[in-house]
Amino acid sequence: MSISKKIYNTFLVSLLFLACNSKADTNKKEGSTNTSLENNELFNKGLQLVLNNNCLACHKINEKLTGPSYNDIASKYQYNKENVAMLASKIIKGSQGVWGAMVMPAQATISQEDALQMASYILQLQK
Repeated sequence: MSISKKIYNTFLVSLLFLACNSKADTNKKEGSTNTSLENNELFNKGLQLVLNNNCLACHKINEKLTGPSYNDIASKYQYNKENVAMLASKIIKGSQGVWGAMVMPAQATISQEDALQMASYILQLQK
């Protein structure tokens, strides 16, 4: 292979590498979590519970569906013990009127401990 072909191939590989890294950086900025949260055990437990209990049928992380987005909830309530407990109660008992006319149905089969972990996960999404 000639030197000019080697330089050309090196240039193409470099462009490809830069393009992939640029996309990865964009995904990090646009994603719902950051590295510190992804390594947080409480955050991950709450996320798993949200996924396992079909919460995403009515809620999305970044946009309103039937219910408010988790990011909107996290923006409305400060992450503290009282708000985690309040949201956990709403998960278990249901709620109405906070986000409009739509009713949040009671999830009575979810334990208090699981609801607290789910609420903690949601409020940790604060930006």
